[in-house]
Amino acid sequence: MISKKILQFFLATFLLGLNFVYAQLNTNQSKTLNEYLSKLPSEFVLAENKPQKYSVTSTMHNRNIQGNTVNNILITAEYTRGLEDSFMRWNNVRIGAAPDSETPASEGKLLEYMEDFSYKMSEDIIKEEFYQNFPNDDTRHLIKTLIWDAALFDPFFWDHLDKLELNKFYRVSDLEDFKVQMGNWGSIKMKNLKFKWTGISKMNKETCALIQYESFFNPVLSMTNTMTIQGRSLYWGNFWISLEDKQIEYFTLNEDVVMEMTLTGNPEKRLLDIQREVIFEKID
Repeated sequence: MISKKILQFFLATFLLGLNFVYAQLNTNQSKTLNEYLSKLPSEFVLAENKPQKYSVTSTMHNRNIQGNTVNNILITAEYTRGLEDSFMRWNNVRIGAAPDSETPASEGKLLEYMEDFSYKMSEDIIKEEFYQNFPNDDTRHLIKTLIWDAALFDPFFWDHLDKLELNKFYRVSDLEDFKVQMGNWGSIKMKNLKFKWTGISKMNKETCALIQYESFFNPVLSMTNTMTIQGRSLYWGNFWISLEDKQIEYFTLNEDVVMEMTLTGNPEKRLLDIQREVIFEKID
């Protein structure tokens, strides 16, 4: 028969061993976490060896300057990039609306002309000729805005990871005072675009770098035969970028545009406020 003292000795030794293993595991995890947060990978190449599909939701709130809702517009879509020859494609694009903030916008009617609409990323997307086959109705500018939002996936906009340090803003000088002519609507000039690497996260079962961006001083100008619009856009959001293949796993965009509109022949100014919430969520 094993004595009580021997049992106590074996139990104490077993618990000591568990504590040692636990401490070693914690130390290893801590080192791994510190390695992740020390710097982003230096040789980090975007791998697009297969199509990447995203579920897109874009909610637009038209408000007066007091913040009261005039109406809400909801756009949903499927966006696929990384197709053969670097093409991208849109499917199942729907636009719905609601008359006030209390009523959720409906799913909306399918825009059949957007089914399998495909193109390569180029400067053509900001030209009006690119949309010449689109209906000239109220949905036209909404769809152009949707396509411009997807352009933010281009590394030209976000690929500054080699310059980012944890929790420090990096100002993108390449895009300072970069003017974008938005078709025949008007222009926006980008100012003070900044990125910040805020940490490591998990999305779609992949370890990701979480990148915050913001730009708060962007002049907006539109002049037509019937009206003049002047204002400013501020926008901000986050990227979840896979540390495995540099794919964007999740993307958010928030925008607030305050504008002063003057109709031709009418000196009275009207103030408008448009707020947008956009999400691209990878589903494939």
